Amino acid sequence: MDTLSSAERLEESSFLSPQQSSGPDKPTMALFNSKNLNDQNDVINFVKMCQQKCKSELPEDFDLWPIDQQLDHLTSNVDKYFPNIPASLRFILPSVFKSQDYEQSVSEKPDWLDMAKFRRGQAFALRYFNGICLAHMISLFEVFTFVDGMKTLILSQKSNTPYKASQRYMSTTIRVKHWYEEDPWDPKTRAHQDIQAVRKMHLAMRRKLCSYDYNQIDENSKIPYAFCPMLKTFTEDLRDSCSETKDLQCPYTMMRTKGINQGEMSGTQFAYVGLIVLYPKKFGIHHVSDHDLDAFCHLWRAIGYLLGIEDRHNFCQGSLQDVQRRSRDFIEYWLKPNLHTVTPEWEHMSMCVFKGMRYYIPMTSYKVYLLYLCDILDLKMPRLHKYLSWLENVVYVFYKFLFDYATMLPFITNVLNVYMCARLNLAENYGPKRNFGAKEYNKSYERKLHETVKFHKSM
Repeated sequence: MDTLSSAERLEESSFLSPQQSSGPDKPTMALFNSKNLNDQNDVINFVKMCQQKCKSELPEDFDLWPIDQQLDHLTSNVDKYFPNIPASLRFILPSVFKSQDYEQSVSEKPDWLDMAKFRRGQAFALRYFNGICLAHMISLFEVFTFVDGMKTLILSQKSNTPYKASQRYMSTTIRVKHWYEEDPWDPKTRAHQDIQAVRKMHLAMRRKLCSYDYNQIDENSKIPYAFCPMLKTFTEDLRDSCSETKDLQCPYTMMRTKGINQGEMSGTQFAYVGLIVLYPKKFGIHHVSDHDLDAFCHLWRAIGYLLGIEDRHNFCQGSLQDVQRRSRDFIEYWLKPNLHTVTPEWEHMSMCVFKGMRYYIPMTSYKVYLLYLCDILDLKMPRLHKYLSWLENVVYVFYKFLFDYATMLPFITNVLNVYMCARLNLAENYGPKRNFGAKEYNKSYERKLHETVKFHKSM
């Protein structure tokens, strides 16, 4: 799908840092033992932090224990040492020290898999495909609030410009659609092939991350003169709406680990199920039972398994009520405090996604979708609301009417599904000639960034 000419790559480079614009690393086909990539320094730093914060509660001879025994003790007693982590999410802490299981078979089914339930989850996802796609897309606002995860996305150099973001996330949506349509355990299906492709991409990205030290990661994931015209307005609203995080409340922020770990993979599952299981009607899902939502969670538990998430670290393990509680706590204790401290890179990456998507889905609006998410999360955003143009206000009201009321009619839901599938087919079958319009749209957006860069350089 990437058919950029050399001139167009130069245009796109306006969104890249000097280090990134030199080009990606040469691809490698070499495989490696992922267990050897765990950085012992990450564990040592975590243990030292715990010794400082929890010294009075640790065993007297804790300092004399081997480092692996210290880590095992801390992660086996999360309730005692990390009471600020919500009980439903405490399984995440040990999981951040576990790498994705690249040796997990993609052809063997787990013992707990119920294929009838799996297919019911697929049928539910396809029946409300348009609304579920919307939930997936606006969940990117949430994913980007986790700084280390966003740095990984920036380093990948595949979504830090509008054009690249449009290619990446339309491709991701197409893959997810295959998982909703086909048997991912059947080697003949696109779903199976896509599972393998994603695992290989994660493996390559982990290798790249582990080849850097943290200073290199931080430096190469900066976006000079990030395009963030609304950041001040957004953060002013959020200071009034979101509380700050407590000490030792979120595993993603209390330590740093390299690579794509089980904890990050589990958190990403939230982006695919969290908003749907908590607020289905906000996405036009009105005629749904708990059995359907439970089947949807089972579907994503299975997809997570195929992507290398161990059962004990799987966000979708347990009952529907377990996943709902987990999702609610994820939002209240981790996401909302993260929104309190969003960065320029957060807005830049978010704008790239929704600006890039506008060619495929014309009514896509960064500000409208952001305000829609804030309404769902019950965040009062008066300044952001005033920032909308009259046309954006019309689109916002239209979306609320469409999903709150119009989609109560199955006919409307079917029409929206047909439209979304048609746009995905358009994106999937793009050739060089048809790509021209998307690139021209993105070039106009990039020129705005050039003007911003020139302004800063003249200061």
